[in-house]
Amino acid sequence: MSKNTDVFVIGGGPAGLAVAIAARQRSFNVTMADGATPPVDKACGEGLMPDTLSALRELGISLSASDGFPFQGLRFWERNTSAEADFPE
Repeated sequence: MSKNTDVFVIGGGPAGLAVAIAARQRSFNVTMADGATPPVDKACGEGLMPDTLSALRELGISLSASDGFPFQGLRFWERNTSAEADFPE
């Protein structure tokens, strides 16, 4: 790790990446570490929750409609068990 690191972020998931981006925007030197080897077996990154686009805009990240597909809710399942919910809007 560099001796110039101001912020050390452990985990490169959505929260870790957001922290790293926000810290860099404030001129901190950031080092990120993530021990996971893709593919990661969890629901992470398959979709953006309804408030995510505004949060990304605040971080200086803009996405266009052609960058993805809208979805109406989510469903998790494993073997014979499932849970699902629709978004209200």
